[in-house]
Amino acid sequence: MKRFGQQSSNFSFPMEGYTLALDFLVNNKALALLNKLDGITLKHDGRFYLAKESRMSQEVFHLSEIRAKAYRHYRNNAYGTAKFMSAKSERLDF
Repeated sequence: MKRFGQQSSNFSFPMEGYTLALDFLVNNKALALLNKLDGITLKHDGRFYLAKESRMSQEVFHLSEIRAKAYRHYRNNAYGTAKFMSAKSERLDF
């Protein structure tokens, strides 16, 4: 668990408050728990550390990351048709 202070960056993970990192074995029980934790995070206006996540849904991503639309607009304007693509960006429609 870490505590972050106020942040001023355009698109980074930290925000004022606490972050909690948990490691689980990958199985159906853990995945069900993670879906419940996603709901708790959304309920409290939290966000997810994109460098570490590997299973969140597009819906959860877009509900939790209100800056995604602005970042997509910036990326498309800054780089024209040459877009950064990854399996994660395709999975999250980002």
